[in-house]
Amino acid sequence: MAATVYNGVLLGTGNHVVRTLYTNSTGGNVRILWNWLKGGGTASDQDRKIFYGPSPTFSPSSYLNSGNLNHIGGDNLSVIDFEVGNEMKVGKDLAYSVNHDSAYNKMVDHRGSFPLEIMLANTHKISLWTESGVASNEIAIAYNFVVIPE
Repeated sequence: MAATVYNGVLLGTGNHVVRTLYTNSTGGNVRILWNWLKGGGTASDQDRKIFYGPSPTFSPSSYLNSGNLNHIGGDNLSVIDFEVGNEMKVGKDLAYSVNHDSAYNKMVDHRGSFPLEIMLANTHKISLWTESGVASNEIAIAYNFVVIPE
């Protein structure tokens, strides 16, 4: 099987929602390589998360409002999450200009961590959670990643 490239822009919905970017239906494991991911620019830092794993459940349902997977309570232990901050930009090879000097980095405009390469098991997903603060006229994320069957 050949590698497949996924790219796009997702707008907010004005609601607390989880949307699937990719579902692994290859019958085996796949490698995900992020070439580009950018968080939108007007909502707060805590308004977007990327989930890896099976579809998350939110119990109590109020946890959906905060994207809380309730790991401490024993829920969603096969799902991991990473915050996608306001104006965060990550990618395999990023070059950017600061005071007219060229610089090289893998993440800009945000503090935190985000894996540029991750393995995904068969039937698992990459999902995006956005909270109601990301309105339908705002960019939630822009992305480009490649899926490589292993």
